Amino acid sequence: MPQSFAQSPTDRPARSNAPAVRELDGLEKRDPRTGRAVSSAVTATISVDNNRCHLYAICQDEAPHVFDVASDGRLHYRGRIGAEHLPEALQAVRFCPMQAVRLDIN
Repeated sequence: MPQSFAQSPTDRPARSNAPAVRELDGLEKRDPRTGRAVSSAVTATISVDNNRCHLYAICQDEAPHVFDVASDGRLHYRGRIGAEHLPEALQAVRFCPMQAVRLDIN
């Protein structure tokens, strides 16, 4: 009789709400997607596709140090960020319902 290797829903690991960049032993931070170390010298460039953005302001909720929806309804954001704002910027990219936010790590 052949064995089945498919996992049942109960065999799957629980979904993690771990931050996009995590600290390991207090010494270094690693991006879990790539496994690369994220140093404090890392910078990232943020861009927003104005044709896709519907101003839901979820990016502002996730990364208030990076994004700001002004009272006039315009989105303002920092074009370049350092490692200290990288985790929250990654969350903003992840949760944008229109996928309008792009983050390029330099």
